[in-house]
Amino acid sequence: MTGVTRTQGNWMVGAVLGLFSLAVVGLAGCGDNHSASADLVPTPRTLEDAIIGVVSEPHGVFASIEKDSMFASLQKAWWPSFSLVPRALALRNQNANVEPISCEPPPCPLVTLSRVDETDAGDGEIDEALLIAQTFTNDVGHYEIVNAAAENVDTCRLMVSVGGGPQRTRSFVLERTADINVTTETTVRIVLERLKLSPPVQLCDFDTESLKNICNEVSIAVVPAVGDTIAAINDDAFSLAVRNGCVRKAVADATGGPFDDGRGNIVCRHR
Repeated sequence: MTGVTRTQGNWMVGAVLGLFSLAVVGLAGCGDNHSASADLVPTPRTLEDAIIGVVSEPHGVFASIEKDSMFASLQKAWWPSFSLVPRALALRNQNANVEPISCEPPPCPLVTLSRVDETDAGDGEIDEALLIAQTFTNDVGHYEIVNAAAENVDTCRLMVSVGGGPQRTRSFVLERTADINVTTETTVRIVLERLKLSPPVQLCDFDTESLKNICNEVSIAVVPAVGDTIAAINDDAFSLAVRNGCVRKAVADATGGPFDDGRGNIVCRHR
């Protein structure tokens, strides 16, 4: 792409964005019924088929793409036109050990939107989620995925994720703003843990509102979680949440049965 073409392209994107009024939403990942989240920020547009969010990790670092990989080369060529997601965000994390990722210059993480089948998740593991769409974050951790699947986030069950192996961080899509962070990864793990236990429940037994409630309780439980790596803080957060009485009660309320794995109790004492 020549310098002239790139400039014209960026000007055209800016002009298109000028046609949209900015909506004000809270970016958090747990949905709109929680108390732990972020400052209100403007979103670029309010399309019915767009999912947006912010990826946050320890120290704002996510090194999941090698500099010379195919994805890195692709992103470097594509990067100048990626301006649909705002570059500034006043995010306040409940857990002070994570912050929105920063990756300038690229490469930046690849965010995937998938649909999780309850049969696949029935054993407490997600092995074969159906890939729907994917995109890179921008240099301050924002992503936007435009896909018709976003028109109904209550359908069981959309999930966004970033990274793989020990760096994998996931988030159930509970509304069209779906942040990806230690709280959302822990929420996914808590739900999957419950699927392993008796009495039997299925992923689709958790409706959107119940998942928001669980995520809300998780966001409080994981405040003390620490770790210098993605794997470390996610593991510590899960160990805190799975023993937390309020998290366990939220899961029990969602399923109509006890969350009993011998690691905690059902007593919920809010601070």
